[in-house]
Amino acid sequence: MKVYKFKNIIMTGNSFPVLFGSEIKTIEVNLKKIASDFWSMKYTKGKVKCNVLYKIFYKLIFNPVGRKLLKKKVNKNKCIGCERCAKICPVNNIKVIDGKAKIGKKCAECFGCIHWCPKQAVKINRNIKKTNQYHNKHVKFTKDTL
Repeated sequence: MKVYKFKNIIMTGNSFPVLFGSEIKTIEVNLKKIASDFWSMKYTKGKVKCNVLYKIFYKLIFNPVGRKLLKKKVNKNKCIGCERCAKICPVNNIKVIDGKAKIGKKCAECFGCIHWCPKQAVKINRNIKKTNQYHNKHVKFTKDTL
């Protein structure tokens, strides 16, 4: 089987509160070209390029030691059972039981639960300040989704 890649696309991360503005602007500037290339089925040959830090981080988070270090914890005193974390989780790894979030073992490491918790009840080894939470402007929570 031959595998083709579409394109190297710089995407903003949602893991850590650094450089969100500049990364997002780069993506938005190139959006029309990216869409045009996609619809015209342009693809490139070769390896997918990524920086060394990404490779190291990726290897760290997807192994047993890394998973343990990055294990999410819910502060039950802060959790209000709003279910935002459960709704934002792309792999349905979070359930709200008896009004409190419970995090399972199949985390995708997207950190959405950390960044979208209105009470900062989900953390990894330390608390996240409200000012450090990243919210993608295209993801909205309304009365219907809460």
